[in-house]
Amino acid sequence: MKPNRLVKRRLQMRAPTWAARAARVLPDGRQTGGTLILPPTHPGSVGDEAMMVVCMARLLDEGHAFSIADFASGDRWPGEPPGTPHVDLSDFFGARHLRSMPEVVRLLRGFSRLWCLGADVIDGHYSEVGSLRRIAFVELAARLGLEASILGFSFNESPSELVVEALSKLPAGVRLHARDPRSHARLLAHLGRPVRLVADLAFGLAPSTELQQNDQEIVDWIRAHQARGRRVVGLNVSERAFKSTGHDDPLRPIEAYASALSDLLERRPEVSVVGIPHDYRQAGGERSDLELLAAIVSRLDPATRERVLLPEARLNAPFVKRLAGDVDAVLSGRMHLVIAALGQGTPACGLSYQGKLAGLYEHYALHGLDVDPADALTAGGLRRVLDQLLDEHAVLSVQIAGRKPEVQALQRSNFETTAPTSERPRLLVISPEPTHPPNKGNRMRIVDLCDRAEKLGWEVHLAHIELTKADRPTLAAHWGARYHPIPYRYPLSATQRAARRVRGALTGDYELAIDDWYDTAVDAYLSGLHARYAFDAVMVEYAHQSKAFDAFGKGPLRILDTHDELAHRFARQEAFGQRRTGFSTTPEQEAIGLDRADIVLAIQDLERERFETRTKTEVVTVGHHVPLIEARANVFEGRLMFLGSRNQANVDAIEWFLTAVWPRVSGRAKLLIAGSICEMIEVPAGVEQMPVVPDLSDAYDPADIVIVPVRFGTGLKIKTIEALGRAKPVISTRVGAEGLEHGHGTAILVADGAEAFAAAISSLIDDAVRREALARAGFELARRWNRTSEEAFAAVLDRAALDQAAD
Repeated sequence: MKPNRLVKRRLQMRAPTWAARAARVLPDGRQTGGTLILPPTHPGSVGDEAMMVVCMARLLDEGHAFSIADFASGDRWPGEPPGTPHVDLSDFFGARHLRSMPEVVRLLRGFSRLWCLGADVIDGHYSEVGSLRRIAFVELAARLGLEASILGFSFNESPSELVVEALSKLPAGVRLHARDPRSHARLLAHLGRPVRLVADLAFGLAPSTELQQNDQEIVDWIRAHQARGRRVVGLNVSERAFKSTGHDDPLRPIEAYASALSDLLERRPEVSVVGIPHDYRQAGGERSDLELLAAIVSRLDPATRERVLLPEARLNAPFVKRLAGDVDAVLSGRMHLVIAALGQGTPACGLSYQGKLAGLYEHYALHGLDVDPADALTAGGLRRVLDQLLDEHAVLSVQIAGRKPEVQALQRSNFETTAPTSERPRLLVISPEPTHPPNKGNRMRIVDLCDRAEKLGWEVHLAHIELTKADRPTLAAHWGARYHPIPYRYPLSATQRAARRVRGALTGDYELAIDDWYDTAVDAYLSGLHARYAFDAVMVEYAHQSKAFDAFGKGPLRILDTHDELAHRFARQEAFGQRRTGFSTTPEQEAIGLDRADIVLAIQDLERERFETRTKTEVVTVGHHVPLIEARANVFEGRLMFLGSRNQANVDAIEWFLTAVWPRVSGRAKLLIAGSICEMIEVPAGVEQMPVVPDLSDAYDPADIVIVPVRFGTGLKIKTIEALGRAKPVISTRVGAEGLEHGHGTAILVADGAEAFAAAISSLIDDAVRREALARAGFELARRWNRTSEEAFAAVLDRAALDQAAD
């Protein structure tokens, strides 16, 4: 009987409780050195054996002592050196789980490192309790001070909720390794913590070079048939792959494969077949691969039997790897035989279940080689894939060979605590704001700087301090393995928040200390990322996150991208009758954040000048880069356009414009309001709206004049410079044009107050020559702006290279 949810949660949570208690009360008797290997399960699968052999070989090469954990007393692995120590964990993974805790703690204190081979047993598909026990064991080890890793594992699209919760709560020092791109994306989407993309451990298995007599006979048989001009197909059948089809006839897979194999041998006299058993276990009512293959071969026409070989002796993992390279193609029901084949450069089709094969094939950019098990049970399903393997053999071989070095490097990443040295310098961008979708000005700013760094030859990574999980899929799709989500917890307690409100009510002082929004738990994740990637530069978005620099020491160049000024922001909001939102602090507190950086980026010159009065740190203006797009010719209709997101300054701007300015000009102009701002206001009748803007050109192209009636806010109004880059005449308040003072009157028409703003609109509607001159001057200003900001940012990143050279 399966345990209920409450029981499973107790099973999940008890191990961390024991770990914390043990860390407090037990003496630290841990020995130096010594790795404990936790296998995926009991011995019996050649794939699991392959992963174990790779781990043992790695440790032997390092000269690192190791022991193997047993799920049942007496478990032994093919290929393990004589005298290998074993640790009996049958109680921990069995009925005596809680009683075993003191002994397990004592055992773990004898090791400095834990390698948990995740394979396909972490997501809860086969056993939710089993997965939770493994994760609890990893957490127990980490809390006792061991260097803990879950090596190359897959994650299906519908994982256990309890497993997701348990993984997300693992200590920051635990390394998680996803063995394929799809699993990596799923883990990022579910967990919100750094996950490393690797390749399966078995890719590191070396094929046999010295053969036993039985092995040599198989190789000789294959060579003899190939010498006669035949192509040899390796065949594996697994009952596990068919469970997802819901079939209940035990003979159906056997008959389907026997029919397909008979058809293949009859149609293609140049083909021979060798059976490759890959799992010899007979557990849970499943028949072993060897049993299934024997039943299939027994149904073949005796006339074709001489072209079929079924090995009788048990095959070990290194020989299976060798065999996968000797045959010409492989059709497998086991993922690890596909891995053995691809690792040898052999084209291989596999039955896909839980989405594992599709993710594996993404390493090689291969498509159509994963076979739905239900299709394999139909008359034409297996025929199609076998013909594809044989007919496209040459093309597939080239594709596989081209990706081999990259996959091998990813396999080695399972063991590497630091990333392979990159030919490019590395930049880590730390941001509480996501970069994608880039539908707000601050996001566009971050994307702009990341894109510029990439173009300058940098390898850019994003550490997203997650205030929300909503954008995980979009971020993972854009950044891939360079996306590192980090969980965030608001650091101020309810008591602290209440005390601040009381203080504000009594004194009118609601300002925050510079680190009030910084979650110090983030430091462990950042330190781990830096230990892994050795970043040459770190760029923190917003001064209120500047404490993140402490996690990096004095190694990388520390760049603070301010976005805008935080000092007395609440006061500026209240001056316009707005509620306090966002982060506001004092100039003195803001200076603390500025002082932590080696270089500070201001988005415009006025803010640079104000920052320079508060810090001795160098401050550089790096403006927002805008696309330069010539305006499309259209018939002038007097259409005004305002584009904005949902922020408070935009709401105030358009509401003021609609109330104070629009009645003065509505008789001779049209108005389009675009962007998510439409969701925050009541759009009057006769005013066009475009709440969703799939492409900015959809909003800008029909516009004759762009308006920026913003009355408060700091930083650069990206909408202003963006409109100039599209050669549109712009009318703005002084606040909306702040930072572009050298263009006031020539490239931007500046007007404050309702009457002046309305007059400016009327003057441009009446004067086509002035509109055109303003647009041309604005476009040229944007061109100069881009060039200046590009040069400034390039100089900032050059500082990192100079600092490294000086060190």
